[in-house]
Amino acid sequence: MFESNILSKFERELGNKMIIDIDQIINYSIAPYVVSPILSKMNKGIIGIIKVSNEDDIKTILQLAYKYNVPLIMRGRGTSTIGQVIPLKPSIVVDINN
Repeated sequence: MFESNILSKFERELGNKMIIDIDQIINYSIAPYVVSPILSKMNKGIIGIIKVSNEDDIKTILQLAYKYNVPLIMRGRGTSTIGQVIPLKPSIVVDINN
């Protein structure tokens, strides 16, 4: 898993938009649809959630993710035409719903 100091850099830059609360992470980790048991075993988990409010947030997130080699999962409404997104590496979810 990522070092906590990397997550703290995201928190420092994004403030309360960066969420590391375990209950919210669990909520974001639950797929509302049936996911293949094989794919489910490949899930490496979400380490944080960022709720984006503007384009500058996205720029900041992309810069930090690139700098620290942190995988991102972009999420709108949480569904797709072929199923749910499974993080193959510990990742941060970027919630672009707003």
